[in-house]
Amino acid sequence: MRVIPPGDFMMGTSLEQGGLDDERPVHRVVLDREFCVGVFPVTLEEWNTFAAESRGYCPEGVGSSRDRHLVVGVSWSDAKSYCAWLSQKTGRCYRLLSEAEWEYCARAEGGGFAAASTLSCDQFPDCRTAVPVGPSAPNAFGLFDMLGSVWQWVEDLFHSDYTEAPQNGEAWLKNGVAQLRMVRGGSWATEPVCVRPAFRHAACQSQRDFETGFRVACDLSGEVKESVPESAASAHSLDRRPGSAGLDLSLDVSAGRASKSLRAAVSDLTAHSGCAAILREIRAFSMLDIESLAMLHCLGGVVQGGIVEIGPYIGGGTVAIATASSARSAPFVTIEVGGAYTDQPYLPSSDILDDLRTNLIRFGLEGQVFILQGWSHDRFLQRLANRIFERDKIGLLVIDADGQVQATIGSFAPLLRPDCLIVIDDYIAPLALSKQQVVQPVVDRWVARRLLREFGVFGGGTWAGQVNGAAALDKLTTERQIFLPEAGYCFRYFGCDFFIPPDTLQSMAASQLVLREDGRSLGPAHSLHKAIRVLGRGRYSHWGEGNGSSLFFSTSDNSDPNVNGRNYSVEFAGIRFELTGS
Repeated sequence: MRVIPPGDFMMGTSLEQGGLDDERPVHRVVLDREFCVGVFPVTLEEWNTFAAESRGYCPEGVGSSRDRHLVVGVSWSDAKSYCAWLSQKTGRCYRLLSEAEWEYCARAEGGGFAAASTLSCDQFPDCRTAVPVGPSAPNAFGLFDMLGSVWQWVEDLFHSDYTEAPQNGEAWLKNGVAQLRMVRGGSWATEPVCVRPAFRHAACQSQRDFETGFRVACDLSGEVKESVPESAASAHSLDRRPGSAGLDLSLDVSAGRASKSLRAAVSDLTAHSGCAAILREIRAFSMLDIESLAMLHCLGGVVQGGIVEIGPYIGGGTVAIATASSARSAPFVTIEVGGAYTDQPYLPSSDILDDLRTNLIRFGLEGQVFILQGWSHDRFLQRLANRIFERDKIGLLVIDADGQVQATIGSFAPLLRPDCLIVIDDYIAPLALSKQQVVQPVVDRWVARRLLREFGVFGGGTWAGQVNGAAALDKLTTERQIFLPEAGYCFRYFGCDFFIPPDTLQSMAASQLVLREDGRSLGPAHSLHKAIRVLGRGRYSHWGEGNGSSLFFSTSDNSDPNVNGRNYSVEFAGIRFELTGS
């Protein structure tokens, strides 16, 4: 270990220095106390001692001949277990570094962006082998392998940038993305431009990656405090899960047919008095009825791979799924826009995300579910989803997306398993006919084309089924959402109205459409009225005028359409339209 002196530094990298969006705003961090840091990341020799004494996880392919190599293939949770074991063994408080502490150590008395640019991937071993200890010289703090050796877990939750970041060096755990933790330093497989002290990356805390290890820190003051492991803390609440009463709810859905039908399993679950009581407790904060909640719980218990839920509201369906899937290591992500819904007649909420978190905590599930705030086909959330489900493809997709079912499945199709279970709300929605009129024809068409196989409609109108194999998934992936009104439509540019007939719209929809922001391409879109919302940083609005309709583009939802100060244009079929004002 090395004692790291107190000090301060500017954390992050400015735009002028070539920094990325998530490295800003650059801010001063003051560390007012010294602490100890491992000279090297944890080695295989050290890890093997821990694994032998605690009967813990041991990465594959390790051996005594590689003891002086750095341990990789360990998750953030594994690293935390190691720190707890080491603290108990030594009587000192060992922990992971905070993200700010890590960057302070990596910069080492002024080392920054320029210092990192001298690194070369040629310094590091072939990617087929583990990284040996100390392939290059130590930095000014006497620390080896801070950059370009292995990614290193730190304590902090993921945040998209440094807005409101702590300035005292403490780990940033407030309002972050649950279960998504930061890793720092880059590895031998990382692009050289990313191997620098300020570069940030994140990964699922349960992910075991062959490029990722960790380094321990130790506070010089303070002894080990008694703490309850995460698994023990949640054990009591998990005893309350509906499927824990000894019922046989096993379903062989991956084979394309059920050993017990889903409806029979749901019937067994709701008929059991103990399970029914828990389902009624969940029903108290759910828009779904008992049968739909039981169906979600059954699917959550048999799903292979990750889980994505879109539009959970305050979490009734989330809890029903998670109580059946909480023992699994694959990630569970729920995506919610948030806000308030105070005039909802059945379940009003003044803060949807806060109520969602409260309900997860109530059932001991706060550590099991990622909550991502935003629209399901937002660019940023899609990048997060690609990262989270890089290894564990999605095995259960639950959608309540206000009629955007086709766009949503199109967005996530590349991340789905060929046997992915699909649940779609509002297939029958007598109180929301506009949603039913969008959802039902899309689902029926996919079933008729054998892209999806149907399990049935549960409760008040929730459809359940499954992707019908790899060929069907390929077709779902290539389908795209397009906007084609039944009659002519009116587009408004520069305050002028241009009537565009249906055949021209058909041609437009068949052409690749590109949105540009301040002249920079944001990628292809396939629907004019969604271009800014899906690919830009602004929003769109549209509304009817008299008996006809007009479509309005806007760079903001505020009254001032140019509030974000950006200029947008759309290109299709070789034509470029500037979007200004309304």
